[in-house]
Amino acid sequence: MTDTVVEDIKSRLDIVDIIGNYVTLRQSGTNFKGLCPFHNEKSPSFMANRERQIFRCFGCGEAGDIFAFVMKQENIDFPNALALLASKAGVELPEKFTKGRKSGVEKSALYTVNDLATKFFNHILVQHPAGKEALDYLHKRGVKNELIERFQIGYAPSSNLAIQQLFKKHDFTTDAVRLAGSPERYRDRIMFPFRDVIGQVVGYSGRALHDQVPKYLNTAETDLFRKNRYVYGLFEAKKAIAEAKRVMLVEGQLDLVLAHQAGTAYAVATSGTALTDDHLTILRRYSDTLLLAFDADSAGQKATERAISLALSHGFEINVVVLPAGKDPGEIIATDRSAWDRAVNKPLSAIEWLFGYYFPDISKRPSATERKKIYDALFPYVDKLADVVTRSYALQRLAFSMGVTQEKALVDAFEEWKETPPSSEPSRRISSQPEQEKVGEPNQPAFVSEEARREKSIVGIVLLHPDLLIHKQLHLEEKDFTNEALHHLYTTILSWYNKNTNQSNLSQLISSVETTLSAAARQSLQKLIFDTQTELAELTREQVVGEYTFLVKSVRQKQRDERMQHYADEIRAAEAANDRLRVVQLMQEMQAALKEKELHAKENP
Repeated sequence: MTDTVVEDIKSRLDIVDIIGNYVTLRQSGTNFKGLCPFHNEKSPSFMANRERQIFRCFGCGEAGDIFAFVMKQENIDFPNALALLASKAGVELPEKFTKGRKSGVEKSALYTVNDLATKFFNHILVQHPAGKEALDYLHKRGVKNELIERFQIGYAPSSNLAIQQLFKKHDFTTDAVRLAGSPERYRDRIMFPFRDVIGQVVGYSGRALHDQVPKYLNTAETDLFRKNRYVYGLFEAKKAIAEAKRVMLVEGQLDLVLAHQAGTAYAVATSGTALTDDHLTILRRYSDTLLLAFDADSAGQKATERAISLALSHGFEINVVVLPAGKDPGEIIATDRSAWDRAVNKPLSAIEWLFGYYFPDISKRPSATERKKIYDALFPYVDKLADVVTRSYALQRLAFSMGVTQEKALVDAFEEWKETPPSSEPSRRISSQPEQEKVGEPNQPAFVSEEARREKSIVGIVLLHPDLLIHKQLHLEEKDFTNEALHHLYTTILSWYNKNTNQSNLSQLISSVETTLSAAARQSLQKLIFDTQTELAELTREQVVGEYTFLVKSVRQKQRDERMQHYADEIRAAEAANDRLRVVQLMQEMQAALKEKELHAKENP
């Protein structure tokens, strides 16, 4: 019976849609690719496959179906995952799956408590006389009713008697209300619900309407709510982030709501809590471009500097929205929408903003002493950038800010600084090339170029169909490969096949290949197997043979074309040098090569 229920749920849900609630996925062939939610990474190694309804991370090794993903992501057991997914699929579970499952009932009840409280607070704000002052305040700040409904903003009245009676009417125990975060404790506050990435309310931030302390009161830590993990507005912003390919970070809830109202719906907020690595890890799953729009006061500037320092370590491309002194995003949007649009459309790069932050009084032509101070202050930030291109751009922008016309002088200064970095900065050094992108190591099958992608497909096919190697005319040689790691895999497979021509045990082949690889390369090998399996899943045997033949032919043709291009370049150079003997010699060699090409093409299709 359990299997029937599970299969019914699976038939109604799509693993890509469910995972897409937690991770930004982009289609890559037949797979969907994104940053793994289970470990910190900068290059996507997480794959979901719609046809097979499975996921796998080739970085940490997590894999499975839709239930395995939800259990891992939500940190719940199978019965709880069954209940959660059944609810989403519209499947009513038989009583035996819910009876006696105390922990599952409790967690479901916590969500229900918060959902009921959210509707109560919103009703009081929008429709009850007790919420009029709070509603007038929001309207005065420029918030429209449409946004109030979209974010389900509410108001907790001065008396909590009504909400307590509401919970009692729905038979919620005192423990259930307490474990949900005690929403009844809020009084005389504008209520901003926190939602998880699938839209369930997990807690609140209550803004004081009058003179209560603190000004913002967040839900205490519960099984549902961890303030270091939740970013306000992420559920509402996910779609816009994917479309804009960037995420904006503001400080307060009203700043966020007004940013959405102004068309920058890719904004999220820290909601009064300090920005953490966990926050950035979550945001990095949705976009690698971060726009900071904090308040333009001293506290906001300090928060911006800290955010830049943290975000650089997560591989973000960072820009800063510069606002008029003393203003916050909400004030600018409400009073001068065009100024907000200009600031958003023309942000400063992180390095330009840092230059102005640290050295507001230095002229466009700093002295030698001033340049030394600039380098010591800003080069550690440049050094945190994860790749050569981004660092080069940062140095270009810094050169512009300093009025340096010779950018190379700044590059040389940076290289010299790296040779003798300050003793207090050893932890700032970051590799200029992520481990997964290295090419050329025999034990590291990484694939980057178009040629390597073709070679990767060939190796993947012979790995799953080694019997294709019986066609010796389709064998490749070392000169046919541009990627050393792929050539290593190919020759290892060929060697195994030559020794085991009467066997077709793929597990033995894979085990044999893995013994020649490092641990990191074995993960890449598993990714190659996964990709190839999904790409070939719908192909017949005849189509697989055809694909393999086409790829081999393409690789050979590319090499022949390059050889002909080499002769053409050499001939042009000889003609330019008026070396007639060299021209004749090259023409003869080219003609011989063309005949060899034609003969080889006939013998090796």
